[in-house]
Amino acid sequence: MLMILAASAAPTCMLDPRGTGERSRAGAASFAFLNLESARYPSSAIPTTGTARRREADVLYANNAEWLIWKGWIKAVIELAPNYASGEQLADHDLLYIDPGNRVFLRASDGATVMTATGSRGAATLATEGLSWEREQALLVEITSSPAGLSLRVTVDGEQEISVDDPTVVGALSIPESGRIHILGDPGGSQERADLRRIELHEVR
Repeated sequence: MLMILAASAAPTCMLDPRGTGERSRAGAASFAFLNLESARYPSSAIPTTGTARRREADVLYANNAEWLIWKGWIKAVIELAPNYASGEQLADHDLLYIDPGNRVFLRASDGATVMTATGSRGAATLATEGLSWEREQALLVEITSSPAGLSLRVTVDGEQEISVDDPTVVGALSIPESGRIHILGDPGGSQERADLRRIELHEVR
């Protein structure tokens, strides 16, 4: 089978069965689970039951934020595999989201991992250099906000490691009114697609 994707205002998919003898006759092939999207990278199939539909953004969160942000401090480890390569994302992609002033995200403009923290004593932002990765390549992100300051560490596919530390102590983080810490997105859902491999939230001592 030969599949041709034509880029246009209305994306078009042309399927051309290839074979010899009886297999080359019309009707000798069947196609299923095709997912035609106007996007920079592919996503998983959407059951449509015969009609077109739009993919809703996935919303994932952890409850009991008052326990996970113990005494205003947080230490988290998140391992993910973005479905997109660096340079393919259209929007900043939140990895952990507490509120607009406390979040960790992959920045669309340059592929940097950014941590913003706002506490009782002030605010600070940490950012890595721009990162490069392929589709489905694992990223391990470790963040800490503690009495010792802020820490951001990113490992790409178990090899390339980037660390950024800041002795600034922003103070205790506020507990969100919702009581939730959002994962791979914000309260509106995920901005981009990624597979969650692992998440850990530890008490800061």
